[in-house]
Amino acid sequence: MPDLLWMIGLAFSNEQIMLPVGIVYGFIEGLHRKQWKPILWFIGLLIASAVISEVLKFIFKVPLIFDPKRYGFPSGHTQFAAVFYGWICYQFAVHASFYVRIVSIVLTLGILAFTVTTIVHYGYHTWFDIMGGFVSGGLLLFLGVKGMRVLTLSKPKTL
Repeated sequence: MPDLLWMIGLAFSNEQIMLPVGIVYGFIEGLHRKQWKPILWFIGLLIASAVISEVLKFIFKVPLIFDPKRYGFPSGHTQFAAVFYGWICYQFAVHASFYVRIVSIVLTLGILAFTVTTIVHYGYHTWFDIMGGFVSGGLLLFLGVKGMRVLTLSKPKTL
């Protein structure tokens, strides 16, 4: 049973699993709203998150607990999950009713708490790695949302 919980916790933050899920979500969302720029921005943000995580690990070179040959800071699982679920939560916050916003925030926080708890509990990362993932993921999400808003809300200047 504990191994199953660990696998579920990792699945909610694994780039190889969540990137295709994000693409499918983006396609469905694009069809529903008939707006493709935010969805393409979201998919690009997910890809950027995976790349930036590897770059940061190469820069900091903090080894994983269970495998000192690999790097663990910042936690790529946490960073990717913060960007992925944070973006979806943001979309609900912008486009949904008050009660749906509250439910999406609670679900997002619950999924993130479950994911990071399983990662730390089973010794995959330390809380230091997790906080690094939250900071880098939060910053990337913030910049992604700001960039998307500039891209979709700005109007061309008229002469």
